[in-house]
Formats: sequence, structure tokens, C-alpha cells
Amino acid sequence: MSLEGITDVFLVWLEDNMSHFQVKPQIISTHHESVRMNFRSIPNELSAELYLLSTQNYMGIRVIAERNGTIWDFILDYDAHIALVPNGYICDFCEGEKFIYSTLSELAITHTFEFFLTWCNEHLAHAQGLALYGQADQGDSSWAQLIPQHKNISTLEADYYIPFYSSQTK
Repeated sequence: MSLEGITDVFLVWLEDNMSHFQVKPQIISTHHESVRMNFRSIPNELSAELYLLSTQNYMGIRVIAERNGTIWDFILDYDAHIALVPNGYICDFCEGEKFIYSTLSELAITHTFEFFLTWCNEHLAHAQGLALYGQADQGDSSWAQLIPQHKNISTLEADYYIPFYSSQTK
């Protein structure tokens, strides 16, 4: 099975669905097995990537928190291991009864791309900033989290806080 063409499917889907994003992704770079993005109104310390590992029938979308070029954490890492079955495609990672998608594009859109859109609108659009904990730049353990708009940032015990731009510029 080949995942060839899924990045092109994503680019078309993204263009067709851009109006549904409350925080708009912007393409930074594309390759045959990845698409890197940042977000309007969000500092570049937060980016996203569609990635494919064709030889392993694996794809996913992750949202990456970084500071000065050092990855702190993956805020989101949603992936799928794709298996070909008699009537189409399934995600082996899903538990319980497996939904069968008739095409690989349908699986990618319904199972992965739409999940990314929902996450952006439900989480990213309602965040006031990004908190980084630990010292990843010194080789120590680290993690990151989005800070909801209602949270008082003076109570944060983060090592670094990166405020997002005004919600009016989204």
C-alpha cells in the first residue's frame, strides 16, 4: 500500500476547509511525506505537521511546541496505522469495532484531517498562550500545555510563557 498523494489530498482539503478554522494554519513547507504549518495569530513556537511513513503505512498530525529551535513537547500527536482490508481501509490503532473507509483519502480526511480541525477549534482557538515546563534546551525532561483564556497566568509555575496574539487577528 502506498500513501503517495496524501499530502496533496491534505493541501486540497485544507484549502477547501480553511474557512472552518478559527485559527488558520499557514503552510511553511511541503514534501512528499510531510506538510509543515504554523498558525496565524500564534507565535512560531507552536507549529503543526502532517507526516507520513509510507513504508510503515503510518500517518499522523502533530502540534509541536518549541523554543529557540528545541522541541519541548508534542501538544497533539494523532496518528493512524493504516491496514488494507477486503472492503477498504481501517486504522489498526482504533479500538473496538473498526470503521472501514472505502478509500485511503476518505480515511485520511475523516479520521485525521477533520480531527485536526476540531482540535484547533476546540483547544487552540480558546488558548491565550503556551506554557513550557522543564529545560529541554539543556537535555532535561520537558512538557508543554496550552493555557485556556480563562486561566490567570500569574498562577502558572511554567519555566516559560509564550502569549498568543490578540484573538482579533485570528
